Amino acid sequence: MFFQRCFELNLPQPARRLWTSQSLANTRITNNTYICQVYYDLLYNCGMYEEVLKEFQERYDVFKHSQNCLLIGKHNYCTV
Repeated sequence: MFFQRCFELNLPQPARRLWTSQSLANTRITNNTYICQVYYDLLYNCGMYEEVLKEFQERYDVFKHSQNCLLIGKHNYCTV
């Protein structure tokens, strides 16, 4: 998986380009909470805290019904 590989190699920019691309926006991939967690963890690990917060706030409706949302928040805030 592309986002997992970006995470392993610590490469946030290619992941951001794909994440924000129109071609990905037309799919349901960004609604997959596992993929979101990998992507947000990558941004967080690279110090891109504002981007994580902005993405999370913009997609709050997707996450508010998911228990994985709690895992994302717990992981990110416990490592601060």
